[in-house]
Amino acid sequence: MTPERTTQKYRDANILTGEKAAFPWKFENDFDFALLEGYIRFLKNNLETVKVVVPYAKQFGEQFPTRFPRAMRDFKHVLNLMKVSALFHFAQRPVLIQKVENKEQHYVMAVRQDYDFVMSLWNQIRARANCSSAYSRFSAISLASMSGGGSFS
Repeated sequence: MTPERTTQKYRDANILTGEKAAFPWKFENDFDFALLEGYIRFLKNNLETVKVVVPYAKQFGEQFPTRFPRAMRDFKHVLNLMKVSALFHFAQRPVLIQKVENKEQHYVMAVRQDYDFVMSLWNQIRARANCSSAYSRFSAISLASMSGGGSFS
């Protein structure tokens, strides 16, 4: 998709650039952004050794469309988005602690909310990228078939 090329767009871009130069304080980080930035910094500094487990990943892989070669790359991207979602919400996620001898490994567990969030995002990305219809039926039926018609969280 080619970016819009109109004189109105150019004018709007110039006005925005001029406004940033004239009123820089209007474009400084707001309080909510500063909180988010601090939270991300906290995650980076404190969760370096924490890993994420996606308990339904194997079943998800069995259900993920494989019509095109890009499916392998897409599946990894979707799983990584689920891991990021679980880490971002780690305070609301179960933690699995694996103890081997005197060592502990902590795993944040991805849950249904992570799946739902990522598939919603993924469907938006797919729609914008105009991907094949192979993915269109997938997200609606995959979760039900992975969970055997039941629910998981």
